[in-house]
Amino acid sequence: MPDVPSIRRGISTLNPLARATGRDGSHFHRWCLGFPRGFGMIRRVLKLRSIVKNRRRTPSELELLRQKKLQAVIRNAYDHVQYYRSLFRSVGLSPDDIRTPEDLQHVPITTKDDLRAAGTENVTARWADLATCITTRTHGSSGKPFTVYRTASEHTTLPMLNMASLMAIGFRPRDRLAVLGPDSVKPPGLQHRMGLYRREHIPLSTLSLIHI
Repeated sequence: MPDVPSIRRGISTLNPLARATGRDGSHFHRWCLGFPRGFGMIRRVLKLRSIVKNRRRTPSELELLRQKKLQAVIRNAYDHVQYYRSLFRSVGLSPDDIRTPEDLQHVPITTKDDLRAAGTENVTARWADLATCITTRTHGSSGKPFTVYRTASEHTTLPMLNMASLMAIGFRPRDRLAVLGPDSVKPPGLQHRMGLYRREHIPLSTLSLIHI
């Protein structure tokens, strides 16, 4: 597995401007926040930097961080999402009862059908403005497509978590990644047009032509 310095060099390849601002890049981070569209890639890189920094933590520090974030997610769901508040109360749970991943076994399993039946207004946080959320839909392999709502911050963070995982197993700036996905894809991003972290898209429809 590559060490932290090699991962940081990969990030610097994507973001030479951030590297030029200093070791923490804090000034550059504050400066680029005022350009939500033109500097979208830079915001994603800065998010990736913050994620990769966690690799320098000790195992015990990472475990404490994981528990802290889990508790924050549980508290947010209980306080702001009606469905989960009702679910917890139905089995006599409170957010304070879920402190570690092992405690999740006490939470009843939720299915997509449960979420559909509850309705969008009951499964989304009260503070979320659905009009500004990014929506994605599952392919509906079961015959029932499902809509997922994400805030702009969540939409930025998720692919950066995936990228950090790839970099941790040795994915380098000039490597190519084969991705199986739907027939329609988004236009290539700036980093892909620059020849960095390129992806080769393989439509799922082509798999029917392959005989195993």
